[in-house]
Amino acid sequence: MITNRKIYLMQRLQQAVVKGAATRYVVVESETREQAEKLLKKFALVYDTELTKSTKTRRRQAGEATTTAHCYERPERSEQPRYWIILMVSDGVGRIEQFEKLVAVTNTNRRIQLDGYELIHDGIKWSWRMAKPTYQYWEKRIRTVCALPPERRKPQDVERLIADLAKVPGFRLARRQVGNLYTLLKREWKRLRPSTDVLPPTPTYLPYVRMLAKGPGKVMVDPGSKRSARDGDAEMMTDALPLDSTAGQSCQTKQRGLS
Repeated sequence: MITNRKIYLMQRLQQAVVKGAATRYVVVESETREQAEKLLKKFALVYDTELTKSTKTRRRQAGEATTTAHCYERPERSEQPRYWIILMVSDGVGRIEQFEKLVAVTNTNRRIQLDGYELIHDGIKWSWRMAKPTYQYWEKRIRTVCALPPERRKPQDVERLIADLAKVPGFRLARRQVGNLYTLLKREWKRLRPSTDVLPPTPTYLPYVRMLAKGPGKVMVDPGSKRSARDGDAEMMTDALPLDSTAGQSCQTKQRGLS
């Protein structure tokens, strides 16, 4: 299945690793949808990627390696291939070992990375966090906004920065990073701005990403914009629900204090 839902895919990859259904992986990228579809059909034929969940479970219990294919359709950007395919492979013996260079999900030098985020085990459990270049981007943006000369300072700049940080996918480790970045913002603002410049309030709580339903994604209309928005964009907006939301069930956004 090809999906444009980035957060949904991140959840599924994390679940597969947590449950032990995937201990190895390999990534393939494609420029066109036609090429991606051909690759997915090939993987289904050669590696049995489209078997039912129950069949894969039985095979793993028998010592066979099972493979699941996921394909993410990125927003169009000239600097990267449009389609990102990952094969998630379990322990066991299988044909895929003969044809693909598999990487252990525990390999700290080659973590699963998807467009600025990486899946890691921090000694407690698995979660997604910003990769180093992404985190450094936010640090630079914070320092740039705080250090603007008086003639270029606009309230909208820091307000937009605070709002954009709140849209970071609400995985446990990413939330912790956002908390650290808000702390950096307050420190740099105090250091570089006069006391007459009041920093807008930053969120006290950040929402956890909610469990998203299965599906490939579809084109939606963003009521706050004249453009259409894909499901992936809508999920990012949902992840930044108002912090006074009362949703608290397991399938909805949960809120916790910043650690």
